[in-house]
Amino acid sequence: AIEMVTKVVPIEKTTPEVIAQVQQKTIRCMAITTRSPCLAHTTIKQLASIGIDLNLTSPTNASFFLTNLPQVEFRDGILFTDGPSKGSAFKAFLRQLRYRPKKVIFIDDKLHYVEDLNFLEKEGIAYLGFHYVNENQYGESYDAKVAATQLEAFTSILSDNAARAQQ
Repeated sequence: AIEMVTKVVPIEKTTPEVIAQVQQKTIRCMAITTRSPCLAHTTIKQLASIGIDLNLTSPTNASFFLTNLPQVEFRDGILFTDGPSKGSAFKAFLRQLRYRPKKVIFIDDKLHYVEDLNFLEKEGIAYLGFHYVNENQYGESYDAKVAATQLEAFTSILSDNAARAQQ
């Protein structure tokens, strides 16, 4: 219930801007959350409050529950999965829509969810998964110079050691 009255801020200030830039290129963009479908209205409202509207470039503008996973709802560009893993929910979503993207780029703060979408490669869909870690989460082990070097070489992700070697 606290979600309904909580003001949200993006963890990274640039997140709404980055999403807007992706959407301006008409790249399909959506979200997957383990929030329950009963929190869909609140979640959409919270994202709108920080300038994010995922419905603009989602794979479909329809709202529906998945036939094979009735506890999973797609609404306004967000797949709400209450129980099933993000991977199984996304797989069922793609099948129900008969939608086959050429590439999926997925970012999540939980490594197991990033790994959960590895099935895409087996289905012939290019997949690039990123485990997002907030710099404050690891304190001393975060090196801003290494991260900046990695960002510059974004087309070919560098390990920490390779980035240090280029400095």
